[in-house]
Amino acid sequence: MDYVANPAQLITATLVGFVVLLFLIIKLKLHALLSVLIAGVIIGVGSGMPFSLVTQAVTDGMGNTLKGIALIVGLGSMFGGILEVSGAAQAIADKLVKVFGEKNSAFALGLAGVIIGIPVFFDPAFIILMPIVYSIAKKTNKSLLYYVLPMTAGLGIGSAIPPTPAPMLITGSLPVDLGTVTILALVLVIPKYLISYAVAVPFAKNVCTGS
Repeated sequence: MDYVANPAQLITATLVGFVVLLFLIIKLKLHALLSVLIAGVIIGVGSGMPFSLVTQAVTDGMGNTLKGIALIVGLGSMFGGILEVSGAAQAIADKLVKVFGEKNSAFALGLAGVIIGIPVFFDPAFIILMPIVYSIAKKTNKSLLYYVLPMTAGLGIGSAIPPTPAPMLITGSLPVDLGTVTILALVLVIPKYLISYAVAVPFAKNVCTGS
């Protein structure tokens, strides 16, 4: 069945769906996946799309997405568990702190975030690294924020490098080579992390000192 939405109706439905999405996640604390599904159905129905096409679009969209990254998501979750249980994350962070010195431990933790953020999702990687951050902050007698900001910046940058699911999904949707995307991401990561670190650490110092 061919269907062409009215542009004004589609824009209105999209804005309503976006507001509903924010309300469900922020106010009702509903799971993000369910919120996105509900908002998607609202946008489809609100734009005048027949309900049969709405359900088909949701089913096909989820199926095509999961078909490409389901294995990566599963392996990423498993790898995160392995890093935590085996102590590999602690070993990576400790080694980097030793290499760069305790004075530059914030930089080392951020770099550890970049490395661990590549194969592991942001949320579990954050949980894995937080005990290490607590330990180093207590040892150096510095604010927790001084280490959390660089570490978070590193995790965010690492999540832009394949095989993290998001860039894998984007790469699969475009006519580009995965190897080329990975190499370009690795090349861009270095200046991105240096800039993030240069911004995050002074900000953390200013916040901690109240200046």
